[in-house]
This record gives sequence, C-alpha cells and structure tokens, in this order.
Amino acid sequence: MDDRLLSPLAAVGNASVKTSYPVLTRRWYVLFVASLVAFEQGFIWNNFGPIALTLKNETVFDWNDATVAWMGNWGPIAYVIAFLPTAWMLDTWFMRPTAVIAAAMIVVGSGVRLINTGPTTACLYLMHLGQCLNGLAGPFAMSAGTVLSAAWFAPGERTTSTAIFCIANMAGVSASYLVGPLLVPQDGTISDVRRYLWVCFALACTALVLVLVYLPSKPPVGCSPSRTSSTARMNLMDGMKALSNNRSFWLVCISYGAMTGLYAGWGPLYALIIEALGKKVAPHPQTTAAWIGFWSNLSGNVAGMVFSILADRGVGRQSFKTILCVLSGMGVVVYTVWAVLFVRKDWLEAAGLPVIYALCIMAGICVNSTVPIFYELAVDAVYPVAEGLTTSVLTVVNNIGGLIFLLLPSIGVKIGDWVNYSVGGACFVSVVCMSMFQGRLRRTDMDNTEE
Repeated sequence: MDDRLLSPLAAVGNASVKTSYPVLTRRWYVLFVASLVAFEQGFIWNNFGPIALTLKNETVFDWNDATVAWMGNWGPIAYVIAFLPTAWMLDTWFMRPTAVIAAAMIVVGSGVRLINTGPTTACLYLMHLGQCLNGLAGPFAMSAGTVLSAAWFAPGERTTSTAIFCIANMAGVSASYLVGPLLVPQDGTISDVRRYLWVCFALACTALVLVLVYLPSKPPVGCSPSRTSSTARMNLMDGMKALSNNRSFWLVCISYGAMTGLYAGWGPLYALIIEALGKKVAPHPQTTAAWIGFWSNLSGNVAGMVFSILADRGVGRQSFKTILCVLSGMGVVVYTVWAVLFVRKDWLEAAGLPVIYALCIMAGICVNSTVPIFYELAVDAVYPVAEGLTTSVLTVVNNIGGLIFLLLPSIGVKIGDWVNYSVGGACFVSVVCMSMFQGRLRRTDMDNTEE
C-alpha cells in the first residue's frame, strides 16, 4: 500500500529547527477497520430495544420490560468486568491483538443467539449469553479510539480521529433504531427476529475478517506522527495511581460518566419510554421510538464531528471546558422541559410529536456531541498516563451510570418521571464538575513544543 507523507515542515531561525513527522495515508484505513468493530458492537448491544414491543408478544419471545432492560444491561455489566484487562491489552499488546479478541467476542456473541430462537428458556439464556459476550468487547469499542489516534494521527487530526471512532460506536446504536424495526415490524414474527439476528452475525463476521486481514498496531518504525506518539507511557499500576490522585481527571470522569452514562440508558428503553407517553401522543410507539432514537443519535454524532473538526482546526481546542459547560447546561434545560411535559399529559398531547422529536434531537446533540471532547480532554490532561487506561477508566464510569439507569426497570421499577429527572440531574452534575475543572492540555503542549 502506497503511503503519502505530508510535506516536511521546517522552521529555521536562530539555529532552531522544528522537527517534522510523517503521517501515513493508510491511517484512514486502519481507522475504518477499527471503527467497523466499534460500529458492530454498538449495533448488537442495542438490537433488542428498538423491537421491544415485538419481543413482548407471547408468540415471539414473550419478554417483559425487565427482560428487555436486562439485555441492554449486559453492556455495562460486562464492561465493568472487562475494562481493566482491555486497558492492559491496549497499552501492552496494542491495537491488533486487542481488536482481534474484541471482534471475535462479537462474532461468538452474535452466533450463540442463533442456536435457539423462540419463547423458550433456552432462547432466553442464549440471548443473555450473547449480549454478555458482546458487552465484553465494549471497552475496545469505546476506549480504543484515543490509542489509535495517538499512534497513527498528527496532533491536528487526533480529535477528529477520536470522534470518528466514537461516532462509529454510536452510529451502530443509531443504525439499530433504523434496521431493527425495518426487519422486525411491531406485528413481526419469530422468523423476522431470526433473520435480523442472521444479519447481525454476518456483519460481525465481516468486521472480524477485515481485522484479521490488515490491522497493524502501530506505524512502521520511524513513522511516528507526533512527538508524543513515540514517548513512553506509564505502566498500568503507575497509571492507576496517577489517575487516582488527579483531581482534574475525576472532574472530567464524573462529568462524562454521569451525563452520557444515564443518557445511554435511554437507548434500550426508548420504545418503552415512548409507549409510556400514551396512544394519543404516539399511536405507533415502536416505530416512533425507532425514528426518534435514530435522529437523536445521528444529530449528536454530526454535532460531535463538527466540534471535533473545528477543534483540530484550532477553533475551540483551548475552550473545551466552556463548550462542555454550555452543552451540559443546555441538557439541563431540555430535560427540565421533558419532565414538565411528562407530568402534564395535557400539555404533552397539545404539543404533539413534533415537540417530542425536537426535544429528543436537542438532547442527542447536547449529550452525544460531547463524547470525543471528553475523551481528548481527559487523555490530554493526564499525559503521560497511557491513553488506553485513561479512556477505559473514563468509560467504565459511563457504563456504571448506564447500569444504574437500566437496573431500575430490570428490578420492576416502571418507566415514569424518574427517567427525565435522572438525566436532567446528571447534566447538572456535569455543569458543576466542568466549572471546577482547572487542568491543562499537557499532551498538546508537549507536541507544540519545539525540539
């Protein structure tokens, strides 16, 4: 594969020369393959939420709300189990071995779900097992982006690269809202569900094959894209100690984990939340939930990509704190309005679906667009702690938030006002934490220092 190097930049003056670093064209293909794994993991994690009303039919799976919530809950549960081993693999074995293991987990997880499909106990156990195995690949799908960006991309591209990887995982969730109800309508059958699961298995196998064919861990020797990309990072134990004592990191961690974690819990429950609005507001709740989930995730992904590109172009990178405070504050407003409408059903009926769509899309922008910014801010603030460890700890807090949110319906708590209060409160926590953040972008400062 031909590699095109960026033209060398030399700044000569008073006997000082700024070192240039080569950037390989193949970095985009490497990012594509790794992102495909992340996409598939998010897609399979949210397989059942968008078709929940079909699965509750006694002639299909005969599930209840608690079972649907548990299928989503395996994502954060497995994440908590696997995040530390994955962080160690990313920072010790690097990208390729970790990607192979993650992609294989997704394939096996999607495969076991095809062994038995129907309203049987065996099917229920196999679906739980499949979701758990897919969840074990979650730490790679959410954390590997910063590792890949640091190894393959120049400082002026890192936020964009991280955003593409993060968005791939969220795009998988978005796609499930579109593909799920398309293949499994609300009056669908077991055959429809089985065909959907076969599609998921085929896509997972495709991702694994591409990883096996070509996904190197790092560029060749001598092709480091930045000063810090070849700098040694702390080992796992030293990195854990550094993170535990870093106040700035924990402010970012709590802010990110609270807001995005609880919001992520909406994904598997969207159909049930829209159903709770009533038939007058949403006559076809599964279809409505699918489109709302799709557009809210897509809008958040697009906004996150725009913010990341602007940051890499020098617009706003030093203002990450302000951007996050503003978006979190907007989230508080959106969920306050949501909470009022949820209580005042007469206002909700008068507002109708257009207002519901608008609120959900705004919520998606306020929350999902912050993900790549949180990632890059965290790894920059704690450098030279390894990127894999930093993002793994960051995202495990996110998954704990999602676990708490999904646990309530799993133990029988009905969908109600609390779904809005909790996410709105989490956005407020994010505003408070980010307003207290005083860290600086250590890695960026290092890359901008002339050698």
